[in-house]
Amino acid sequence: MNHPDSSIDHSTSPLQSVRMESTVMKTDRPRSVRFVASHLLVRGALGLAALASAGTASAGDEVGVLNCRTPSGQSVVGVRPGETFVARVSLSSDLPLVYNSAIFRIVLTRDGVAIDDYAWAQPFETGGPTDFSLIGVDLPAVIDSETLAGPTYPKGAIDVEFANFLITGDAGTGTVAEIELTMPAKAEPGESFFVVAVPDTFAFGFIPYPIAAGAVLTARATFSPDFDGDGIVGGSDLAIYLALWGTPDGDLNGDGLSNSEDLAILLVNWD
Repeated sequence: MNHPDSSIDHSTSPLQSVRMESTVMKTDRPRSVRFVASHLLVRGALGLAALASAGTASAGDEVGVLNCRTPSGQSVVGVRPGETFVARVSLSSDLPLVYNSAIFRIVLTRDGVAIDDYAWAQPFETGGPTDFSLIGVDLPAVIDSETLAGPTYPKGAIDVEFANFLITGDAGTGTVAEIELTMPAKAEPGESFFVVAVPDTFAFGFIPYPIAAGAVLTARATFSPDFDGDGIVGGSDLAIYLALWGTPDGDLNGDGLSNSEDLAILLVNWD
């Protein structure tokens, strides 16, 4: 797809991209709903009942939030260039939501990130006949803007759609899927990008729930404890690190600081 040549500003809120993606998805939502309806029409009456029991939210009000964090619940992850990390997509709601179709997009604000693997939470299947995510993309794959950019995205912003539905059974709030990503090998230490889970259609039968995009995961490229690049973590690296103390330039855990937590990482890797 084509996209404008404007450069993305990583210092701005990633929710600007989310709002833009939500606008783009309005044209995709009827397609998604028709797809789900064609398979789950028989459960339409149950879908109406489920939506009625979800609460008194008026039309257009969100009844759930789709979040993207680490498996431990953190919103920032530090990763060395070339190493992997996991983004967990989860649905939260104050209402007792159940659904049997889940379609969402992972939006990345940096080109060249690799998707190495993914796994849906039960009862959804991964790689099964009901999973049509990543059409035309074999894993692992480096995701680039030449093939997977949204039609109105700034340069460098890319997305991948994940979609699943259940013929029998349903899912509730909690983990939806986990996606293993690789920090680009050429990422500069300190460079950050955002991973955003944007809901397309979460539905029960042919009744979609209005779900909002929530927490955003920030992936920050961190330094290696081998600061001098000699292949050994030792005294010279410690000296370099101590000179960087209190600055972001020796960050080893992704929190943007150089402090005792990073020193512990250096010592664990001591040769």
